[in-house]
Amino acid sequence: DECDLERVAPLVAMGFAINDCLYAMQINNWKINDAALWLSQQKQNTNRNPALELKELMVDANVISVFIIDDCMDADVPLLEVSLSKVLFNLNLKAKEHKSKIQHYILANVETEVALNYYNRRLSGWEPVAETWECNAKVKFTKG
Repeated sequence: DECDLERVAPLVAMGFAINDCLYAMQINNWKINDAALWLSQQKQNTNRNPALELKELMVDANVISVFIIDDCMDADVPLLEVSLSKVLFNLNLKAKEHKSKIQHYILANVETEVALNYYNRRLSGWEPVAETWECNAKVKFTKG
């Protein structure tokens, strides 16, 4: 019916399939706001591609360095270096444990050695601000 198509046009414009819009309108007594809410709740997870979901992230690097540079008067002069060596970072993400009520959890672990150096202009070399120290951190977050 063309009248029905006109009534679901706003829902179709929101990106929902026409058949889904017609069904949502029918079960919600042709109340467009209720149908839109129903569609958004029903179709919330159907467009996800499980192959593209991030489940684990790992960074394994020998050295990651960040430099702060003074670039005044067209001369780049290093000021400070923050260096992470022997970096091992692991992040695990999981959603919806089937047998428990936990909906999401995150586990993160980082192991590294941190060094902080400043550039001594008189000696033209790097000197430590603090001695190298080993850093280990673990984080666990659950929501359910």
